Amino acid sequence: ANGGRQAGWILLDDLLADPGIMMGPDEVKTCQQAAAILGGKPPENTPEKDLHFYRLAAALLTAQLNLAIPAESCPAVEQAVQAGQLLLVSVGYHPGNASALSPQDPTKDSQLADFLSGRLDQYNLGELCR
Repeated sequence: ANGGRQAGWILLDDLLADPGIMMGPDEVKTCQQAAAILGGKPPENTPEKDLHFYRLAAALLTAQLNLAIPAESCPAVEQAVQAGQLLLVSVGYHPGNASALSPQDPTKDSQLADFLSGRLDQYNLGELCR
């Protein structure tokens, strides 16, 4: 009703449909799923050791949405997005699934998740691709 992409009006539903957004091995299909991830609140009873990956998921989804608009891009954010996706796949992250994650090396994977979250946060704040 407001002119769509041509007029600069982009809805979350639009980005989820085209180009589509992957989060770990699963596609984020609904605004409700996306809002839950973006809120950074993990499902109830999530073990403390898994919180790193939920923070990564929130930063990663935000970056993917920014890239889909499209906002500026650079190799650093593209690498961080790819590494974040691979890490979420490797630990068994599924949006909305409360089952425990299974990092191969919990300490190393948690540190990598924190590093990637930081890089993606820098991008999302407009500070990475300068």
